[in-house]
Amino acid sequence: MWEQIWEIAANNPNITVSHVDAHTKGTDAEALFNAHPDAKLPIRGSEGAAGLDLYAIQDETVTERVTIVNTGIGVKIPKGHYGHVCPRSSLALKGVTVLAGVIDADYQGTVKVLLQSSMGDPIKLTKGDRIAQLVIIPVHMGKVQESTAPVVKTGRNVGGFGSTDNPHNETVTCRTDN
Repeated sequence: MWEQIWEIAANNPNITVSHVDAHTKGTDAEALFNAHPDAKLPIRGSEGAAGLDLYAIQDETVTERVTIVNTGIGVKIPKGHYGHVCPRSSLALKGVTVLAGVIDADYQGTVKVLLQSSMGDPIKLTKGDRIAQLVIIPVHMGKVQESTAPVVKTGRNVGGFGSTDNPHNETVTCRTDN
């Protein structure tokens, strides 16, 4: 795995490689690398933090339109895992939402974060701001098999959105104004 990263770095003068630091030891992230000279390697904010903080490499303004923010880093996700890009609570308090946050183990590009202001007001980000966090999560990679119906019936059965909010089977009516 490191051989592949060294090969990528050797063929691109803009990439510097750094081993995982003390804050990331014990995680499933095997390798992080800078793909941009201004990139800051992700670290955990504390020893017990689940996520590695991701940083913006340039000033950005997040609006109600989707903004793609480059972190300038690459990550080698271990096989059988994926990287989940999650919001930071401090930005969520300002109304910034993180969108589409799955990084597959075979992705080799630069990590970018999709952000959107849900409050309507533009939010200014400065180069070096923490914009999201990356959590490495195991994923079941079983084979998909076609089936005609569920093999085991459950109490929930086909209940969908909100079906577990009504455990006593009370009648719920919805009204739509046209």
